[in-house]
Amino acid sequence: MVDAGLRVTLERCEHRGAEAVDHLGAGSFDYGLVGPSLHRLHELDRLTTLRAAERLARHGLMWTGLIGKEDAHTRRSVLEVRSRLSMRYLEGVPLPRFRGAFLMAGEFPSAWSGLGRA
Repeated sequence: MVDAGLRVTLERCEHRGAEAVDHLGAGSFDYGLVGPSLHRLHELDRLTTLRAAERLARHGLMWTGLIGKEDAHTRRSVLEVRSRLSMRYLEGVPLPRFRGAFLMAGEFPSAWSGLGRA
C-alpha cells in the first residue's frame, strides 16, 4: 500500500513465539503487532509471544484489542505483563469510541538512534 509517499507493507505471521523469530529473523519488521487473541493463551505463551513480537520489530510494538473490565485483559493485568517483560516504553491509549477498549503501543528507546541529529 502506498499513500502520500509512505510505503506500508502488512505481513501476517502464523508462527508462535520463538519459532517466529527463528523462521523470520529478529528485526524483520519495523513494528510488531499483537492482536486480541493473545488473551486466549496460557500466561507463559502470552509472555513468550509478546517477547517474540518485540524481537521481530525494529522500532516498536502495538498490543491491540484490549478491553477494560469486561475482558480477561484488565488494565491491571496488562500493566503487570508490561512490567514483567520490562516493556515500560508501552503506554496505554484509550479508544473512547469502543467503550473501555484500549491499546498498548510505543517505540523502543533506541528506535531512531541510528539516524543522527536532525
